[in-house]
Amino acid sequence: MVRPCLFQSYHKAMSKDPSQLVAWQGLASFYEKHSSKMGQDGRAERAEDLARTYRGLAERQLGAGSVAKYMETSEKLRRMAVESGDMEGAVAALVDMLRVAEGAEEGTGSEEDRRRWRREARGGIIEVLSKQQEMSDEQNKLYANVSLSVTIKPKLLYVHFLLVMYCRFFRPLWLREGGTSPFRVWKTQSSSSSITTSKSCGNCNFSS
Repeated sequence: MVRPCLFQSYHKAMSKDPSQLVAWQGLASFYEKHSSKMGQDGRAERAEDLARTYRGLAERQLGAGSVAKYMETSEKLRRMAVESGDMEGAVAALVDMLRVAEGAEEGTGSEEDRRRWRREARGGIIEVLSKQQEMSDEQNKLYANVSLSVTIKPKLLYVHFLLVMYCRFFRPLWLREGGTSPFRVWKTQSSSSSITTSKSCGNCNFSS
């Protein structure tokens, strides 16, 4: 049975102090418990109320510095949007989660928590957008940016590998050859004459 007195008490507390977390949490729990007991029209209306309450609760949790609670509430909002087929709403929730996760300062949760928040938000954005048959220009740009950020670590490792190879192998050979370019090191022994070739790459000139 719906308890209107409890419902009204939450609203009364929120009207007196909009930042009252206990009232927002109570109202969210109220909607979660009673929305399933209503008819189809009532459930749809309560779903909108619950989504609005989740957004208000998440905003105040973030304002209170509770990023972990904010992430939990935003994840509930994302799931609601996905279940109702509101992909734009799901993406909006995930974008907000990623923005908060990327801006989380050191000391906000553990380092592992911050990495997990970023990873889950990026993965969620990719998952939701990849299921859409058509994407807007803005969504295409978002998808490309998030995909790049997910794959950036292997690229950095590859660059690091190239730098290590240069410092440990190519540069010593270069110096042993009197400081001439690496192209001279690779010259075949069968060459009977010294051929000088100029190779240009942007603003750099290499001669062998």
